[in-house]
Amino acid sequence: MKNWELKDTDQLEKESDWNAARNKLYHNWKENPQDLKVFLKLSFLCWYLVVEWGVEDTSKVQESDYDD
Repeated sequence: MKNWELKDTDQLEKESDWNAARNKLYHNWKENPQDLKVFLKLSFLCWYLVVEWGVEDTSKVQESDYDD
């Protein structure tokens, strides 16, 4: 089983320092774009921030749109 921990960014996420965690992951990914763990964690964090911060206006989304 793959170990998905990245102690430095995991701690920033626990502290809700989302921008610092995102910046650190992005910097790590730019240094080593082949690191799948960093890529996946960065992708998930970006997705999570978009969903939780309400970046997308979902007020006009209908139930059928979610199914699609």
